[in-house]
Amino acid sequence: MSKFIVTVISLFGVLLFTGTASPQAGDDLAKLKKELDQLKREGELHKKEIELLKKEIEPLKAKAKAMPDSKYLGRWKLVNEKGVVSSYLTITKLGALRDHAPKFPGSLEVVGNEVRLKWEDGFRDILRLGSDGKMTLYALDRVGADEETDWQGSPRFLLNALRIPK
Repeated sequence: MSKFIVTVISLFGVLLFTGTASPQAGDDLAKLKKELDQLKREGELHKKEIELLKKEIEPLKAKAKAMPDSKYLGRWKLVNEKGVVSSYLTITKLGALRDHAPKFPGSLEVVGNEVRLKWEDGFRDILRLGSDGKMTLYALDRVGADEETDWQGSPRFLLNALRIPK
């Protein structure tokens, strides 16, 4: 856009300086018009490139995994039905980690009112927000590398999840 302004100012300056349109001014005017046409074509190409990039980005946005809601982020103490601490779990925007298995981090995906945790050792867990406002961890069966997780299956056991304040 700034080249356009310079071109217009240059054209105006030539006419102002000479007072009339001399043959030299005519040549300059033709060159400036040619340059202006070139800038317009480049601008149109730039707009088309932007449109194409937007079309490429839309499918990528649709495939992107949702980041966990802040209600799931943080450190969790997992307690059994007798009130005994079973283990600890940390969930960040980048993934999850269990204190008892630090060599097997996990990936996560938010689905509705739950976070689905896939651990590298094959175990699967669900951290679910109940209608009563309490978090519960559903420990699912371990799956092999070529198996799909049955997220609706019966859990091996349940643990109450208590957020540890920072």
